[in-house]
Amino acid sequence: METKSEGRNVTQASNECPHYGFLEDIFAVFDTYQHPFILVESRAMNWMGIPFAAYPIEQAPRLERRVGTEGESDLCVVFWSETVYMLSVDGDTVQVPEALGYATFLLEERFHPNPIGDRDDLRPPARGRKGPQRAATYQARNKDRTTPMLIPTIPRFMDALSDQLRHYREKFPIHPARPAIHLSYFVRYLFLDTDAQQKKFYRELSERNRMDMHMLATKFKRKPKFGSRRHRPSHTVR
Repeated sequence: METKSEGRNVTQASNECPHYGFLEDIFAVFDTYQHPFILVESRAMNWMGIPFAAYPIEQAPRLERRVGTEGESDLCVVFWSETVYMLSVDGDTVQVPEALGYATFLLEERFHPNPIGDRDDLRPPARGRKGPQRAATYQARNKDRTTPMLIPTIPRFMDALSDQLRHYREKFPIHPARPAIHLSYFVRYLFLDTDAQQKKFYRELSERNRMDMHMLATKFKRKPKFGSRRHRPSHTVR
């Protein structure tokens, strides 16, 4: 853990954990002892319009709660230091309603690929007819919670992933999968392969990462959409 940021963490809540209340209790302890933290990985991406399951992590410590006779884990929180995740807790953040949202939402609406919902070619099939959902009317399940839940802004998060990917390629060329997969999902669901979306994002990315993101977006091949209709078989009545 970096000396100047000792005791500071970016935090990943496991995607398999349905007990959002227990997570909020843990974060309340951080808040009580003034221990800064932000959410990352799938729990942050959930509020960035990116549907994504938790990726197995080996290089960061975790806190698990095990229950039952088999000792199965039903609660898991992974802790990343700022140095390892290459992301500072300080900086631009977005406050989210809660740690575990019940669907995928895009809080930073300026990055929405289809803001008025009139483009059929900008509607990811997995996200419904109008692309990522907006969270303006989202109702948090625990309205009494006082601990703020924060995530990095999308450009800051993408910068961190790009830095990780470059580091992994230099130090561990056989295992750059996690940040590469995450970035490919941003390209897919926020349509970073289009000129309009690239103009929105590239000006907010660090200059060191713009070319890498451009190359990633250029290589991305979007699958064509196919429509189908069900036809009732014709019958001849005699």
